[in-house]
Amino acid sequence: IKEIEGELESEQKTSAEYQKGARKFERRIKDLSYQTDEDKKNLVRLQDLIDKLQGKVKAYKRQTEEAEALANANLAKYRKLQHELDDAEERADSAESQVNKLRVRTRDQTAGKVGTPSHRPWNACRAASYSRRVMTTAARHIAGPGQRQQLWR
Repeated sequence: IKEIEGELESEQKTSAEYQKGARKFERRIKDLSYQTDEDKKNLVRLQDLIDKLQGKVKAYKRQTEEAEALANANLAKYRKLQHELDDAEERADSAESQVNKLRVRTRDQTAGKVGTPSHRPWNACRAASYSRRVMTTAARHIAGPGQRQQLWR
């Protein structure tokens, strides 16, 4: 009997140790389960954050493309206006040189007639009319195509 009681006691100790180990493992399983649930929640939060950030990146990319398109359009306008300015400056220089040539020519023509009997007041009117025509011609050379109609008004 003592032997059986010893075996029983030994089996009870072993059973108590197994139960203690089982409870320990159950606690560990609960902890791991809780940790897994927390990890899943964190994963969902991180995925939402990733989606939001990807949306922001797409918006920034779209804004960048729009800004580049606007910059390219403005650069094209600038180049066009610069080209038109260069053309207008060339026309102005050409017209100025024509005006200077005509002034020299009229000065040379009137220099010989100043003391002659044909030098009368009506000649001054003709000269004024002539210089008005010269100036109008020069203004037409300076003005661009859309501005020429305004010169006749």
